[in-house]
Amino acid sequence: MSNEEASQNIGQEVVFEILSNPVKRSILRILGERGEVSFTELKTELKTSTGNLYYNLDGMAGFVTKNEKRKYMLTEKGQKLYRFMIDEDARVRSMLVEKKGFLAHIEKYVLPVLVPENIVAVLYNERTLSLIVLVAAFLGGLVSSVATYRAIFMLDQLFLPASMQLLGIAIYLIGVAMLVGVIELAQRILGGHTKWSLEYIAAVFVATLPLSLFNLLESLLPLDVFILNILFRIIQIFAMGLLTATLSVFRGLPKDRAFICVFGAYYSSFMLSLGLQRMLP
Repeated sequence: MSNEEASQNIGQEVVFEILSNPVKRSILRILGERGEVSFTELKTELKTSTGNLYYNLDGMAGFVTKNEKRKYMLTEKGQKLYRFMIDEDARVRSMLVEKKGFLAHIEKYVLPVLVPENIVAVLYNERTLSLIVLVAAFLGGLVSSVATYRAIFMLDQLFLPASMQLLGIAIYLIGVAMLVGVIELAQRILGGHTKWSLEYIAAVFVATLPLSLFNLLESLLPLDVFILNILFRIIQIFAMGLLTATLSVFRGLPKDRAFICVFGAYYSSFMLSLGLQRMLP
């Protein structure tokens, strides 16, 4: 494939992503109808968070720009896309919205819950909020790993004897570092971005927070071990969804590629935790 063909394919992917994203379609429509709009006006109109709006605007680079008054407006390419959207709106709805059957309901109602991009995007370009969330998630992981005899390790957990309780801190920290390393390697192989940010790291820690909170609650739940294990696996699915959304938002990966990265991290977590558990007394 030539560089020109590769560039064209990338451009098509961006157009399809804009037209299939409700927030970006709304931005395109608002700017096309009004000409120029401030960030505050856009945020109020869309009823979204600051981070989520920055995330979507950055994803429309080349189609949206700022004028000398610091207001957002469509570029020439953005105006062409707006006219295309208006002229072909019925056909676009037919292709992207009017799907029927079981898979359509999964895509519309289940996928946003399993891969909650809107939750993760709240941290986008929000350094102060990300720092607060990062510290809270970090402390939650430490407390959970020390207080419950079950240390969070990557996307799994290790059961520690009472004499090795403090070892949970090291296991948790090493596990987070290994989790970041595995998904970072996988996402780069699959074409993700390489830019690091505080917001990205915070989102990774947030993805492990449900596991830590479940650990703390687990000791309070008078349930059978089998039931607790099933509940933990359900929480793992939610954590994997948060990580998938994190790679989609901060690394620019399509959801299918992002999930491949996260599944690789989950499998690594399972195998490594199994091996480490056998080494512990």
